Amino acid sequence: MKAVVTSGVVAGRDLTVPGDKSISHRALLLSLVSNGNYRVFGLSSADDVMASYRLVEALGANIDAHEDGSITISAVGAEAKEPNNILDVGNSGTLIRLASGILSQMEGSTFFMTGDASIRRRPMARVTNPLRQMGAEIYGRQAGNLAPLAIVGRRLTPIEYRLPVASAQVKSAVIFAGLGADGATVVIEGEPTRSHTEEMLLAFGADLNIDKSDESNRISIRPSTLQARDIYVPGDPSSAAFFIALGLMTNTSMRVNGIYLGPQRDGFIKIFKGMGANLEIIADDNGNFDAISHTSQLSSIAIDGHDAAAFIDEVPIIATVAAICDGVSEFRGLGELRHKESDRIKTTLAMLKSFGIECGEYDDGLFVVGNSHTQSAVTRVVDAHFDHRIAMSASILTMVLGGRTEIEGFDSVSTSFPTFVELLESVGGGIEIVESDR
Repeated sequence: MKAVVTSGVVAGRDLTVPGDKSISHRALLLSLVSNGNYRVFGLSSADDVMASYRLVEALGANIDAHEDGSITISAVGAEAKEPNNILDVGNSGTLIRLASGILSQMEGSTFFMTGDASIRRRPMARVTNPLRQMGAEIYGRQAGNLAPLAIVGRRLTPIEYRLPVASAQVKSAVIFAGLGADGATVVIEGEPTRSHTEEMLLAFGADLNIDKSDESNRISIRPSTLQARDIYVPGDPSSAAFFIALGLMTNTSMRVNGIYLGPQRDGFIKIFKGMGANLEIIADDNGNFDAISHTSQLSSIAIDGHDAAAFIDEVPIIATVAAICDGVSEFRGLGELRHKESDRIKTTLAMLKSFGIECGEYDDGLFVVGNSHTQSAVTRVVDAHFDHRIAMSASILTMVLGGRTEIEGFDSVSTSFPTFVELLESVGGGIEIVESDR
């Protein structure tokens, strides 16, 4: 699907973005390892999350939807059933990796998982290797590195595993597998990653301990009987980042309400402030935050990749902001971007070049020459390579620079941000969805 995005007069608005995608995935997957009924408020309706919804239903969880948008889940715990079909994760790397950890410890059952073309290209060995060290029986293409995957549930052996790369998905997969191991499973991370899995398991009563030091975090999980409790999902900061950026780059203010800005999810806020952003962060009564961005005089920034897990998903929109800054911005230590929905180093650069912006590539990152864009009335063409963050970044940049942009692969936006079109139109953008020539 292709979208034709046109800019209008950008109008400041109070906005609400969908529920956080990472928390929404886990809110559903916890039904496979806990007991009791619980209610989830604010669940994202993104395509990725709906894949988790269907997966837990296929494994026996019962979900009732309510008029207020909340759902009630009847958790299945040890009563999860072996499905009679292949489990389809769609485009969700989070789902296939976290589910691998959960399914590996479901002794006596066999599961098959696959996803779309992007998922079948994404590396799985980073998850399957530690799970196999625990005794998991996992098969896949390239000796278990690529989906489709076949998983035979086993009683697992606890291990101590140091993450070779900062990855909340790998950490979470091993922690979930540890719920079914004989003893304490330990995960050591040298660089902190988002901790939603640990926080939510603790809330459900897991026997989980976190020891933090200057050098590392050490997370220990033992087999636990988990009791479900209600979950309130805050707004997704990765979605909010697009409209926060729009406020910084245009002659207006944008307020995004009720978003999660906990540890390892606020990295883009810190980077924007480092670029000189006029940005207010206000705590609300629910432990979440409202972000208000105003027109800003922005300057370039150099990023070395330290603490990259805190902002890795927002790099395309951060690079987009760098395109209208003074000076040259450099982003290094971001090799993990090569393994996202697309090679996000290459696709971010290609998107920026479609706007006439000078930029270039490093093995582990990119650089962007600020204010180098060409002011042209011609229609630009961007290939998002079915990567939602590239498609949305191109849309925001169109709003800033004006004109008209054709974006191929725009249907990928629904994987993470189902209300993006509606919100972009509410602040002055125009989007026409047309059938692609492909």
